[in-house]
Amino acid sequence: MLYHIKSRYILCLIIVLVSCQSKKKADTIIDSNFETIESRNNFLETISDSDQGIRDQNNSANFNEQENHEFWVKVVKTDSINLIKIDHYLNQFGYPDTINYTEKARKAPWYVIQHCTKLDSRIKYYNLLKRAYESSEIRNIDFYLYLQRNYYFKNKKMLGIENNASYTFEEKIAIFQDALGYEK
Repeated sequence: MLYHIKSRYILCLIIVLVSCQSKKKADTIIDSNFETIESRNNFLETISDSDQGIRDQNNSANFNEQENHEFWVKVVKTDSINLIKIDHYLNQFGYPDTINYTEKARKAPWYVIQHCTKLDSRIKYYNLLKRAYESSEIRNIDFYLYLQRNYYFKNKKMLGIENNASYTFEEKIAIFQDALGYEK
């Protein structure tokens, strides 16, 4: 038991240290050339590859405890850097549209925001994701999953309608918006 407490303490300490260093690292990486749609598209696709690539390495069934710990430290570091990059990008250009950007590039902001575990950071993007959903830049299931995860992080429990097939995604979205007190 003491070993598990010590391991968790060390993991928390590593996460804090990685987050601080991730900001410095991301600042140097963000100095990308955003002059063309192609360069923006490539930037977003690189983030998408980074986000999904690290998760593709998850063979936790085959990991020993140390390898599993190291894997999750890498995930946290990758997610921290990607969140800084996406925040910078979204502040400059907004959500990527369906006309100029590939599907892979359009998914990058959603992936990064969805993998963020800090509720206040997630809430910050509500209006942006809501507009992206309303203009079909993200799918209804993606907006629903974002709201579902916000609800979970806020209440530490599920709402209870997640697997109920009698609701459409639009109905579930409205229910979660009400439950979270978000503007529709």
